[in-house]
Formats: sequence, structure tokens, C-alpha cells
Amino acid sequence: MTALTDTYENSIIDWLMRGQALTPPATGYIALFTVAPTDSTSGTEVSGGSYARVAVTASLANWAGTQSAGSTTASSGTGGTT
Repeated sequence: MTALTDTYENSIIDWLMRGQALTPPATGYIALFTVAPTDSTSGTEVSGGSYARVAVTASLANWAGTQSAGSTTASSGTGGTT
């Protein structure tokens, strides 16, 4: 798993250690990259043709739980991937 964005890392610290609300975004966007982004670079997103990012609403039905592919219940796995 790669690093989270600095904004999300800061939000988790504020939630976990400083008692602040952690409000996830309602919609996430899936993008393809030809060069992966890192903490110090933005990577290279695919461009041209009919390529476009895809919006996906955050929900148990749209993202599998960490315990297994296709799971629609709250995560209980240890792999850290969905």
C-alpha cells in the first residue's frame, strides 16, 4: 500500500490523537497513472483519448471489505486493501 495524502494523514492524526471529527469524502475518484505518485511527486496521470477519472460513491456496496473480495460488510481483515 502506498502512502495516504498529507491532508488525510493529518486528518487521521487529528481524529486519533486530538479528538477532532473525521469526515470521509462522499465520493472518491479512481484514476490511472503511468508513473505512480509518491509523497514528493504527483505522478503522471493518463491523458488523451476518451480517458477520464471515474467517480465512485463511498459505501459498503461499492468497495469490498478488507476481509475478502466482494464483501459488503464492515472491514475486519488485516491486509489493508479493498
